[in-house]
Amino acid sequence: MAPKKFKIVAIGTGDPGKPPILTGFLKTYAESRPGLKGRIDFRVVVIGNYRDAFDAVNPLSPDLVVLSPHEDWDNKEMFALCGRLRKANPRLSIATCAETPRNRIRLTEAFSGGLVDYVVHGESEAPLSDLISHMVHGDTRLEDVRGIIWKKGSRIVTNQPHPGIKNLDEIPSPYLEGVFDLKSYKSAELALSRGCRWKCRYCAINEGALRCFSYERVKAELEALLKQAPRLEEISLMIFDMFDNQAVAAPLLSLFRKAAVKRGIRFQFDVNINSLNKPDLLKLVDDPRFCIEVGIQSSYSGALSAAGRPMTPGLLDKHISLLRRHAPRASVSLSFIRGLPGDTAATYRDTLDWAVSTGYGVMVNHLRILPGTGFDRDRAAHGIKTYAVYPYFVRATNTFPGKDIREAAGLTDRVGFVMKLAAGSPRLLGDLLEAGRELEGSVPHPYITLAEGFCGHLKGSRAFSAMFRGYMEGRRESASMDWSSDTSDFGNIREEDLLKEFVSFRARVMEKLRGKCAAA
Repeated sequence: MAPKKFKIVAIGTGDPGKPPILTGFLKTYAESRPGLKGRIDFRVVVIGNYRDAFDAVNPLSPDLVVLSPHEDWDNKEMFALCGRLRKANPRLSIATCAETPRNRIRLTEAFSGGLVDYVVHGESEAPLSDLISHMVHGDTRLEDVRGIIWKKGSRIVTNQPHPGIKNLDEIPSPYLEGVFDLKSYKSAELALSRGCRWKCRYCAINEGALRCFSYERVKAELEALLKQAPRLEEISLMIFDMFDNQAVAAPLLSLFRKAAVKRGIRFQFDVNINSLNKPDLLKLVDDPRFCIEVGIQSSYSGALSAAGRPMTPGLLDKHISLLRRHAPRASVSLSFIRGLPGDTAATYRDTLDWAVSTGYGVMVNHLRILPGTGFDRDRAAHGIKTYAVYPYFVRATNTFPGKDIREAAGLTDRVGFVMKLAAGSPRLLGDLLEAGRELEGSVPHPYITLAEGFCGHLKGSRAFSAMFRGYMEGRRESASMDWSSDTSDFGNIREEDLLKEFVSFRARVMEKLRGKCAAA
């Protein structure tokens, strides 16, 4: 009679609408370990939220449940699920594995009330597999399991960190191993690298050494995705900076370009503004199906220096010019962080106005202070105050008082409402930018002044007031903002109606703004 297998259930959290590839890595790596082959039954439950997970997990009678805190999921619901699972099966073990280091929870939250037994921080495949091996073989000596944090009696024990898997190809691919049924997916992720060579103080991804999956591995995974996911429309490339290494990026981008042309697949990836200086790579992505998110964070040197992300004076405009010249057809969004130490209300307005003036899409994320990051260690030096619970959003810093941060958030939302509309209307965007250029030199922050003013105009409009209220209600659910046309929910708006409103607003406001400035 075959021995009973050790049952593991991992709940597949991840970006909405995508197969949870990082949870899949936990399964494939554990199943590949020599001491665990044939000894474990490892299942990934793909479900949209923690509220509905109990009925999917509990009937499987697991010995170990693995949960992954994720910034798009509710950690309160995760802990509530832990409590229900524990009550149903007091002998159950529960581990949390951060899918990526940025999704950390504080230890006090994790171990509160005895809901969680083990916490794995950082890259989780090897530590989790080692922990499972100890459980399978009845070895209770956990001190040598690198990368885990656990409770020994009433004491929290933090073991030595795990250095990470050097050769990433040793982690079997969930796509090649058939972990997911991909038939219905329209969006997926493709992992290209881990770690980061930058040392940004708000980030934890840089704690691991930079490593890349091989070209052959990525090519095989892409082919599997294209074959197994007939409805696929978009692939997010998981890499810290696509343009960092030209020798690595060029063959990959050529590969992705073929898929973009042949299948119409959109490819989304991140680029650090400092790396946006390689014309040959820019020419490869000169296609609207390449969606480039350019990480800038702030236009103010003081904030960038505090964040460990210095930028040479003049580089910002120079690299944006290169982008316009060599990849004019690419879909571009610029990414910023609100609330950085060193930034002020004034410098944030400078950044936001410059961002709007480019005409590109813009994303603004509110700063969160992750446990163990540079900003977390230097809270006192920067006067950083945060909310006590995940995701630990910043409330104030020495240079950005709480009142100013709240006002900046409101400004961002009002400007964002208009720019979200403009993202779906090239004519409105063009008119707005033209009006902003007319006011340059005569009105401070002309672009956001116009956008904020037009927001007020629409708020008072019978046709748009309800839409504005709905948008602002949605803003309460998230501290991030984007005004990409791909994510616009204003598709039923007639462009002509918008343009009429802007013509009316522009005629009434332009002279008024000029007059105010002249009087000043």
